[in-house]
Amino acid sequence: MQKAQLENGYTKIANQIIEKLCTINLSSYETRVLMCIIRKTYGFNKKEDWIANSQIVKYTQIRKAHISRAIKKLKNRRIVTQTGKKIKVNTKTSSWLPNGVTIKKLPKQVTQLPNEVTPVTQTGNKKLPNEGDTKESIKETIQKKLIQKKRLPTEKDILLIDIKKIQEDYKVPESFVLSKWDDLMNYCHSSGKKYIDFNRALRKFVKEDAIKIRKDTNAKSKIRFINPS
Repeated sequence: MQKAQLENGYTKIANQIIEKLCTINLSSYETRVLMCIIRKTYGFNKKEDWIANSQIVKYTQIRKAHISRAIKKLKNRRIVTQTGKKIKVNTKTSSWLPNGVTIKKLPKQVTQLPNEVTPVTQTGNKKLPNEGDTKESIKETIQKKLIQKKRLPTEKDILLIDIKKIQEDYKVPESFVLSKWDDLMNYCHSSGKKYIDFNRALRKFVKEDAIKIRKDTNAKSKIRFINPS
């Protein structure tokens, strides 16, 4: 059997992508499909290419149906992007989403009533709201339904969490907050731990590690400035 050697061909890939792959959770199919995309793009000195599912089947030995689902998940997590028929690895690795997290749009606000419906006026002492449902009120409604009992986290929970607010409160990057969400989900699903309020749980995970990082940084700074004499 021939040994693998650079002389027989190699794929040039940025260390940043490899290092990110070391930290992110992927399924078996997602990993194999992603490696095929890397091989068919960077392996031919291309940033993107039109890769037919039949080619991926040949490289990965995975059925077409599973390949389509794997590509969809990789796109939802921003690990790969697709423009038209051409697909490529998203080189902005800080925007990759953890396992179980996808960005979905909330329903649009209804601003116009159907023709057969007439507006309701205020009667008696009861006051009607000035506006229809907003994104905030929709989120509150979903939140109330989800926190009725303890449960494991799902993809819907990330929609209810203000990542930007947590990032500003603890002065950490957005990618750090998302990585802590990934840790929280993995912890819950592996240990069976359930929460009512995942916003509070995520804050706890972020706070503990943020404080630890600051302490380690301060300790290193003090050691650096100690006078040897």
